[in-house]
Order: sequence, then C-alpha cells, then structure tokens
Amino acid sequence: MKILIGVCVLFFSVNIFAAKEVQNGGGGTSQDGSYQTFGSARISVDKDPLSFYAVPGLSLLTNRILRMPLPENVKGDLLAAITPSLARNYHQISSDKFDPEARANLVSIYAKLLNISPENVVIFAVTEPKTKKTMLLPEFFRLNEIEQAAILFHEALWLVNPRATYEQIINIEQAAQAYFQEPTRSSALLRVLYSLGVFVHQPMLPLVPAIILQYRPDSIVNEDWSPVTIPMADFFGGSEGLNQFLCKRGPTIRCLEPFPYKIDLRDVIRVKAAQNPENLFYLAFSDFLLEPHPINIAILDNVRGETPYQEYYHGMFLELSIQAPKTLSFVLLDQHARRIGDLYFFN
Repeated sequence: MKILIGVCVLFFSVNIFAAKEVQNGGGGTSQDGSYQTFGSARISVDKDPLSFYAVPGLSLLTNRILRMPLPENVKGDLLAAITPSLARNYHQISSDKFDPEARANLVSIYAKLLNISPENVVIFAVTEPKTKKTMLLPEFFRLNEIEQAAILFHEALWLVNPRATYEQIINIEQAAQAYFQEPTRSSALLRVLYSLGVFVHQPMLPLVPAIILQYRPDSIVNEDWSPVTIPMADFFGGSEGLNQFLCKRGPTIRCLEPFPYKIDLRDVIRVKAAQNPENLFYLAFSDFLLEPHPINIAILDNVRGETPYQEYYHGMFLELSIQAPKTLSFVLLDQHARRIGDLYFFN
C-alpha cells in the first residue's frame, strides 16, 4: 500500500508557486518502487511528543484561529488538526536522528516534482496523515514566530483534507501568513477566508465577515464578529433590485406574496461590485456568486397584517451571523426587530 507523507517546503524563487501541483497531500520517499514511512525512511523521533507550549508558533496560530470569524464547525475542524492531543502529536527531530540520505532523498524527490534545483528546497516539517504526527525539522526552529505559525497551519491542513493538492495548501498558507502579519487588515482576512472557503467547500466563509466589515469597519480591530443587521433591500442591490425581484411592474408596482421561485442575484450583484469597487460586501458577494447560489425567502404566516406588500418588504431587515455558512440562511426581521422568516441559499 502506498503511504504518502505531507512535506512542507520553502522556496527561494517567486516563480516556484506556479510549479506543478503535488497530488494527495504531498510526497513520500521511494526506493525500488516502495514508499516509506517515518520508520523505514530512517527518521527516528523521541518517544515523548512535544507539549503545546514547546512547539514554537503554535500558540500564535491557535490564537489567530480562535479569533477568526469562522463558523463553529470549520473552526472546530481546524483546531482539532492543530492542537496536540493523545491522537495528534508533534515531535522534534534533531539532525543526528534524521538520516542524511533520507533527507537528501526527500529533497531530491521534491525538487523533481516541482522542477526546481535541490539547493532551493528546504524541508521544515513532515506530516503523516494516518498517524497524525508532525515532525519538526531543525530548520523549522530557525524561522520567526509568524513563519512557524504558517508552517504549522500548512501541516494541519493535510489532516483536515489528506487528499488536498499542494497548490491548495500553499495558497492558504500564503494568505494565512499575510493575515498573521497584519491581523487588522481587512483584505488579508478576507483572502484567507476565501481560500479556506474553497478548501472546505464552504464558499460563503468570507461573505458575512465582508458584510460586517462594510457596515461595522472597526469589527476587525475590536474583534467584534457579533451578528449585523442590514436592510434587506441592500442585499438585493438597493430598492430597485428589491422591486425587480419581489414585485411586478405595470402601470404601478405590485408586490405579491413571497416567493414560489428561486431568485438569482448574480447579474445585479456583479454590476454593483463593478460600480462600487471598494465595497467589501458586493465584492465578496460577487465572488460567492461565481457559482450559482440562488436564494429564496420564507416569511411566517400572518405577520404582515394590513401593511401593503411593497412597504412591508422595504421595511424588512436581515440579521447575518458568521454561522451562516453552516446553515446557509439569514434571519428576516421586521422594523420592530421581530423574526418573521428566513432568507436561505441553495447550493
């Protein structure tokens, strides 16, 4: 059986990131056609794994993940892959315990896979997804704390998805390192959320944080990711967009009971993003709608009373929570902040 080992490497050429992607979470050592585990590759480790605070960069990484505006299920998966436990271990490898021939073999394989010179490859960590062990090589301890956190995140991602491609992992690692360096820069946060969203198949991840930052810009400084409430018309690109989708035009605008059909906002939001190139909300929404995600609206019975439909619809608000990527829905509120239904997305 072929056993693959995820290996984290650093490149000294800016062009390397366009190299061939490595399938199935990295590479392994091979001799006469057989792939080797840590033991058969002559990589020996201490019996006792490193404790949490003995792994440099791990505290910073954990702190950054805890503070990120992620739904609980995604945050939980990431932290489980990061945090040392009985099942998840980190080991330090000293130079005398890492056979030089085995190291050279790994470097040679990755140089070949990535089409670069062996002199431009440095191996910092090795992770075996099956055993959930990460081996930290001597070079890892020479990095600064932010670089170490980025490497550890890279390694943890192999455990989140052992079938990931090298290209996916390195894209997230780069975005994460930029965010770790400037945690109050909105664009850095949204880029890492976008990359993570693609990786875990939850493309809505950057959408709600982008909306929160648009309406509450200090949230990233104050770390306030509590739900935000916005006029529903804004979500439809303004009042005209709301009328276009929820009402019928004739001699007068006539708004009907909602909504036995799916609403496709792609064209409206793309135009809004082009018209408002610095609006984080429309830009993130436009990215989300690169794939078709129509919406529908479910309003509770007997909540409108005597209010005309058009006035009623224009008085609605959406409450948006960072848990939305898990539920694929937003809460509908009326002007008195009463829950009157839900707006939900289709995959």
